[in-house]
Amino acid sequence: MITVDVDGFALIINYQKQVVIAHFNFRDHVTALTFTPDSKFFAVATGKKLKIFESPDVTHKTFSPLVLYKKYANLHSDDITGISWSTDSRLFLTYSDDLTVKMMSLHKIKDFLPFTFSGNNRKIVSAFFSQDNSRIFTVSQNGVVLLWQWTDERGEGAQKQMEFAQFKSQKRLKVGGKPNEYVQSETDVSLMTELERKITSGRFLLEKKHRFTLQAQSRITSVDQVNQGDNKLLCVG
Repeated sequence: MITVDVDGFALIINYQKQVVIAHFNFRDHVTALTFTPDSKFFAVATGKKLKIFESPDVTHKTFSPLVLYKKYANLHSDDITGISWSTDSRLFLTYSDDLTVKMMSLHKIKDFLPFTFSGNNRKIVSAFFSQDNSRIFTVSQNGVVLLWQWTDERGEGAQKQMEFAQFKSQKRLKVGGKPNEYVQSETDVSLMTELERKITSGRFLLEKKHRFTLQAQSRITSVDQVNQGDNKLLCVG
């Protein structure tokens, strides 16, 4: 368990033994923090920045309690207010006060481009994957739920963006790759999920938009997910 105060000072606690393992300072106001479903990593947002750490080993004391795995600067144009993970702990969503949702990959995938979901015109209170990770739901404060469905078809805009990124990586028309360019190995591919293997050749399309009828002056302030068999229910408050 991790507790964080308003100044970014954190306590890493072994909840079962009721023991503080380590102290850590995130050096800023933490706006969101979420563990992966398998508890191996956790993501923490401080304003527009996002960092992913390896979860500390509760059985061994180390010199550095947290190991930084990946970081992003200015991922959104406004503060990140929430983070959610796919059920397999391989992909994650961030949503922000800029009214957009971004989908990122925890591990490196060749030619992967982050997905950006827009369409909400009020503050987003939750965004999450379906149980099989083929759909993404976003819920905004005015009761609008957007459902995004995966399709094995890459959009023209994404294809042009990838071609432009490849053009930029050649450093002003110089041929050849970067010195530290990532080369995807067969081992990496073997560890990928089905969605990760096809993530660069498809996209999420807006499948449905529904607005719940809210009483006057009311707002959605929180959304809880409740697993019930193979279904996932929304508890809206």
